[in-house]
Amino acid sequence: MTTPRVAVVVVHGVADQQPGATARSVVDLLVASAPDGTCYTSASTEDLTLRVAPLPPQPDAQPLPAHAGPATPKGEDRPLMKSLRQSLRSDFQNEGWAAAPRPHAAEPHDEVDPAGIAAPPTTGDRGIAVTNYLLAKHLRNGATPESYETTCISLQRHGVGPGQVGTAADVDVAQVDVHEMYWADLSRLSGSMPRIVSELFTLVFRLSKLGRETVDEMWGELGRARSPHARRGRTFAAAWAVVAWLQIGLDWLFVNGLALLFTQLALLGVLLVGLGFTSGIAPGASDASLALHQTWLHHGVAIALSVLGVLRMIYRRGDGKWGQFATPLAIIVACLYALAFAPSLLQWITALTLLAAITFANEAALRIADDRFPLVHVVGRWMWIASALLMFGSAVHETQALASPAWRDVWVHAALFTTEAVLLAVKWWWIVVGPLLVVWFVAGEIARAEAGYASRASIATGRLGITVSFGMFLAVTMTAWALVGNVLDASVQGAGYRPCIFALEPAAAAVAPAAGAGENACVWTSRNAQKAAATQAMPSAKAVLDDRYVKSTSAFSLLATLLLMLVAYLLTMFAPSVAAELKLIADSQRDAHQQELDKRDAALPEHAIATLLERSQHARALGRWLTAGYRRVDVVVAFISLLGVTLSLGIAVLFLSTVFEHDWVTRCLDAMGLTGVVALLTGLEQGVSGASQTLFTPLQAAVFSAAGIGAALSALGGLLSRRIPPLRAPLDAAMDVDNHFREFPRTAIPRAHIFSRYAAVLEHIQARDYDRIVVVSHSQGTVISSELLRFLASRGQRAPTPDDAPLLAGRPLPPVSLLTLGCPLRQLYGARFPGLYAWTLAKNGEVFGPRATDIGVQRWMNAFCSGDYVGRWLWSNAADEPTLRHPTEYAVGHDPFGRVDMYGGFDPMPPADGTLHAAREVEVCLGLGAHTHYFERDQTTVAWMIDYLIRARPPGGPAGPAAAARGPVPTLAAADGQAPQRVPAEASVVSDGIPAPAAAPDETAPPATS
Repeated sequence: MTTPRVAVVVVHGVADQQPGATARSVVDLLVASAPDGTCYTSASTEDLTLRVAPLPPQPDAQPLPAHAGPATPKGEDRPLMKSLRQSLRSDFQNEGWAAAPRPHAAEPHDEVDPAGIAAPPTTGDRGIAVTNYLLAKHLRNGATPESYETTCISLQRHGVGPGQVGTAADVDVAQVDVHEMYWADLSRLSGSMPRIVSELFTLVFRLSKLGRETVDEMWGELGRARSPHARRGRTFAAAWAVVAWLQIGLDWLFVNGLALLFTQLALLGVLLVGLGFTSGIAPGASDASLALHQTWLHHGVAIALSVLGVLRMIYRRGDGKWGQFATPLAIIVACLYALAFAPSLLQWITALTLLAAITFANEAALRIADDRFPLVHVVGRWMWIASALLMFGSAVHETQALASPAWRDVWVHAALFTTEAVLLAVKWWWIVVGPLLVVWFVAGEIARAEAGYASRASIATGRLGITVSFGMFLAVTMTAWALVGNVLDASVQGAGYRPCIFALEPAAAAVAPAAGAGENACVWTSRNAQKAAATQAMPSAKAVLDDRYVKSTSAFSLLATLLLMLVAYLLTMFAPSVAAELKLIADSQRDAHQQELDKRDAALPEHAIATLLERSQHARALGRWLTAGYRRVDVVVAFISLLGVTLSLGIAVLFLSTVFEHDWVTRCLDAMGLTGVVALLTGLEQGVSGASQTLFTPLQAAVFSAAGIGAALSALGGLLSRRIPPLRAPLDAAMDVDNHFREFPRTAIPRAHIFSRYAAVLEHIQARDYDRIVVVSHSQGTVISSELLRFLASRGQRAPTPDDAPLLAGRPLPPVSLLTLGCPLRQLYGARFPGLYAWTLAKNGEVFGPRATDIGVQRWMNAFCSGDYVGRWLWSNAADEPTLRHPTEYAVGHDPFGRVDMYGGFDPMPPADGTLHAAREVEVCLGLGAHTHYFERDQTTVAWMIDYLIRARPPGGPAGPAAAARGPVPTLAAADGQAPQRVPAEASVVSDGIPAPAAAPDETAPPATS
């Protein structure tokens, strides 16, 4: 008799995973918590090193334009026009990947069929097209084979209890080899704080791009499906065109405009700090010591440059390129000439050296950013060139206009003048963007009325991306300015500066400049600044910087506060889930022994009755709370976006009133009868400025406290995130979603690397002739598994048919079954990206949700906890609805497994084998809990589901030896008016067992719509 051989592939999810940890957790679960009448024994462990070849896209999947230009693996290799094109739209849209042709002309007055938008397209699946696109870009940009080290743990499954292993009754034995698909090193953050900070900064801009790409995708899909004769079709088409192009434009202006303008401010701040710490200015320093310090500084810089020039020439000798000698030779000649004949030039050499060092650092940072955000390098470089030229011109002008100015004063004044110019550009950015945001929001309100949930969700995702990205960026920049405020103040100590562009009204307590501080000569002076200078003494540079901080950030502080409103809503929504999970952690050790005693007793003791009843009620309440929160997220985002748009328009009007001459603005408003607007705007600015100044000191304290906490997390982050996963779960979830769609850098596309490694594991299994494969996946691992299997089962970039099985290297895989735990396909991906994941929300018979045949598997089981904030159910009752109104719909209808709603467990447990054998999609709620701990030893339902998939026969054939001999696991059912009774159900599946009507009353249910 041949021993059945089953390969189990374990795919981890969100958390700070270690290689092999998830596979060992599954093995421990099977060994310690196998179903009654079954046991698993360890056989052996094998270390494997697999060759990971780049997974190729499907044949003929690439459109012809994809082959038009050469590959550009690095940002600096991209031509200018290609960078511009990619900065506006993804090549996925530009090159027309899997764009379905326009349908035949429909009858007049036909609207877009919502069912047609929600169902997978028949001519080309967009989700599969994205995978082909990313794999093709990965391969065309120089992907090479890699290696993957893993461990295979071999078990033996015995169809008898532990006491009968090795006896004559032990005849039903199967070999079960557990492999792990580990992908955290290809996507997840490390435990170091610097990497976390850098990825957070990247995520600030990536969220806006995800929103842009979501709106762009839905715009294209609706445009291809919309009939030209549809009622209000032209209105919807125009609204979608406006909102899509404005989404693209706002994202572009954000990344390549506002962010780079603030980068100029950061570079100017670095220059001021450099000037301050090299000038020798210190309290009590005499003029003689200061002069001696500056002499040594200037001479030392010139000598160091000469030595470096000589070393550079020696290093490049013999290469035959005269250009390599020209630059260092010119530097040597200039330094020697200044040292010998023109000491006055030494200060210019020092300043230009500092400027060059900042330029080189900026270039290095821009190259890194350009790999992720095309065109950033070009725009950022020219912005800094303009800033440097303006600063150099200001320094030259002041040197010629004033008699013997101090070199430090000259360059501090030049840097401050350039800072004013950059801040003026920031104000003009907001003046332009404010009205655009209003048009964008109004157009979105019109566009979201088309095609049901898909349109509403896409617009909401676009708004969420813009709102969160803008809010996070403003909060980060304000915090950074508060962090370096004291350092900048020390850098300009004693210097004076009379503003050239903005009027300044120094406070009475403002620090005065030093007695010997020199005047500054402005290249250009605005009328507002001239009027203020005529009545005021020269303020200190510190007073100017403080005023610019308050005036520049006061208007932004309200926008940043809106992000806190969204964060507060999400914390309120998720807090019960996290609390429930932490409580389960605390109770797990205490309950483990008690549950074993409960299982042995003939009748449930009072402890079990109280515990199960309490958790049953809490699980249902927690599930409904989280469901209500998710259902209202789009409304909250719309409200916050509306507030943000209104504030942005107010900021634009406020800035418009300050960039022009104040008297002229007053006369214009007076002529239009809007005199009161001036007083309103002035009062608003003063009020917000006062509040910002009041919060300045607490903000600094909070920043330094956060820095201390960050240092602790840098050392202990890995340990804390493993012990208390909720600390980093939200960040890791956001990173997982972003990396799943990220296409830059071209040499490190996460999905391509992950899919290639996964395919190598499956190919290794395929070569060993297993009878079947069971994939056990959690969280983001469920998305990776389902998308790869769907891709492998697809033919010609079309959605798989019921007859399609996953193919690898042209050969079919063994029959595959899939178990998903905490799966975000519906709650996150389908809800936020409906254009690419319409198949997860489509109507299939009597249910909304995906089919097992959609991904080429024989069986698909799904389990979740009621408070899982990442992923929960996949299927809901369709009833008579043509399309899904919202992914949070949770009616189960007539459930063959006895569930009364989504938060209930199997009844009985285990279900009848005949009923299970006929079902290809099965799911259950595991009760109270959140997103982690699915593989803990007390998760006996998860162990039973894995075991069932290991032993299950193919659908349509005989069921084989069923679980008829398996005894029930005790749990509790309590009907109205009756005492709690012992029933055959799983202990970890907490359901109160009360028979509910077909439509249970629920205050969170959405109102019916016509």
